[in-house]
Amino acid sequence: MRVTHATLQAPRYGPTAPAVTRARALSAYWPLALLMALAAAVRFATLDQQSLWYDEAVTAVSVLHPSLRSTLSAVVHVENTPPLYYLVAWGWTRVLGTGVFALRSLSAVAGVATVAVAWTIGRELGSRRVAIVLAAIVASNPLFIWYSQEVRSYELFVLLASVAFLFFLRARAAPTRRNLAAWALCSALALLTHYFAVFLIAAEAALLLGGRVRDRRVLAAVGAIAATGVALLPLIHAQGGRGTSWIANWPLRGRLEAIAQYYLLGESGRPLGRVILLLAALPIVAAPLLAPHLNPRERAGALLCGGVGAFAVLAPVALTLAGVDYFTPRYLVAAYVPLSAALALLFAAARKRVGAALAMLVCAGNLLVVAAVDTRPQLERGDWRGVADALRTGPSERTVVIAVIGALPLQYYQPDLTQLSRRETVRVREIDLVGYPPLRASATRPPAAGFSLAARSTIHGVVILRFRAPRAVPVSGGRLLSRRPVLVATEALASPSAIRQ
Repeated sequence: MRVTHATLQAPRYGPTAPAVTRARALSAYWPLALLMALAAAVRFATLDQQSLWYDEAVTAVSVLHPSLRSTLSAVVHVENTPPLYYLVAWGWTRVLGTGVFALRSLSAVAGVATVAVAWTIGRELGSRRVAIVLAAIVASNPLFIWYSQEVRSYELFVLLASVAFLFFLRARAAPTRRNLAAWALCSALALLTHYFAVFLIAAEAALLLGGRVRDRRVLAAVGAIAATGVALLPLIHAQGGRGTSWIANWPLRGRLEAIAQYYLLGESGRPLGRVILLLAALPIVAAPLLAPHLNPRERAGALLCGGVGAFAVLAPVALTLAGVDYFTPRYLVAAYVPLSAALALLFAAARKRVGAALAMLVCAGNLLVVAAVDTRPQLERGDWRGVADALRTGPSERTVVIAVIGALPLQYYQPDLTQLSRRETVRVREIDLVGYPPLRASATRPPAAGFSLAARSTIHGVVILRFRAPRAVPVSGGRLLSRRPVLVATEALASPSAIRQ
């Protein structure tokens, strides 16, 4: 048979070589598409189900203002974190508004994007299998989902720190100017989002400098991040650790115990109990037994990821022991990404499908915890939306006394409520005391002459005590604010119909 040019041409019908290549490329990424769809579903489906809690209300009420200048001023005088998240959130809310869904959607988008970054980290570390396992863990982890539904900087911090970690891995393998510049930029952005990025950056910088101390490209990248840190020093000084006194009031032992609990059960998973915590920990405790199945490259990757994550956890603990105490488990959220990468390498390298089974157990357990949070109000944020709805009933002449954190959430849901100072006096017919239990026995005593306890109710764990008088009675703000129904300072809010004197 004579072979001609026409014989060698592709058939007229059927897929061409470029089409086959594209189809194969798309088929290689279908697990990522499914995992991102899962991540979006578990984040967006219940995004506005829970009420804003105190920290979120700080963002919504006290920090984000119509004016960018006022917002930046509030970051200095109200917040204790860097400004990048608030700059992005300010622009975000100018477009989408300040409803609960709109406010939280920024974090939700960051959470879904982190799944794609986790996939890329997995490919960088080993294989498609590592990428699938790591992306699945990040997509389903209850802590990442919790902060993907919060109006705070944590999930943006996780995203930027994850991208920085990806370029760190690339710079370790190939310290090109491009990889190092990308690592420096993303690390600086992470530091501008949360101060605890410094611990991840320190570990990564030390590893990049090791053996390349004289490499000008590495020195320039580290120097650029250091310059960002220096530029933040005046802001750190102005903020002065504001709003962190609660950290020292939490015993260090409790905070150390919460490190594993946060990763396994999320921010609110403690009420699930120690048995559930132990069950969730079993697949992870078994993971080191799979280490013999790692090849040298995978073993080096697992040690690298585990080392970076462990340093980012242990360094702030060491500082706490040295007397510099800003350590709390929620600040470690970004460190769980490299730790999860080490775990994914162990699961993906195992033979006889043992690793796959353990990975599926971890992800299934994650989703069960998420389902428990979505269906059990006691695991959710305080229902301040429900409290605000309950307080709308009753006499128009009313003041609200907040026994524990809750004034700002109530002001978000009832913007007409305003702060009552000690020097002011109001004439009111009702005083409502609101707070988390346990309240002191004295909380049920009338706050002023002429009032009596008329009703007591509980809205998903938040107690409301309603005191009423037959007619409007003058009550001073100082008297209300001096009440100590719990061991924290009291705030008082007055309704617009309360007659101020």
